[in-house]
Amino acid sequence: MAVFGPVPRRSFTPTHIEGAPEVVIEVLSPTTAAKDLRQKKSLYEGARVREYLVIDPLEEYAIRFLLGADDFDKGTVFAADELLVIATLEELEIPLWEVFEVEGPHDKTGAE
Repeated sequence: MAVFGPVPRRSFTPTHIEGAPEVVIEVLSPTTAAKDLRQKKSLYEGARVREYLVIDPLEEYAIRFLLGADDFDKGTVFAADELLVIATLEELEIPLWEVFEVEGPHDKTGAE
């Protein structure tokens, strides 16, 4: 798991970080997938994390949940041949085909 956010939303102590990050990126494992998509998603929603990204390395996709006025949206699914857009980090784009080491959109057309 990776967490990101500006310092004002968080405070650092000698033993831990207090406060909610802006973004949480979680990589699913078969043994914790249900917990990540239910319990942790609810926890992050309650903590007002602005963006929750779930990466499934086995099925090769990602889901992005954005926080609305009250809760997370239904989520946007990104396939392995798409750019994952991290909205909270100034529209950072991650080519998922490089993450999953699969054929990218340019490879399909034969373009370099």
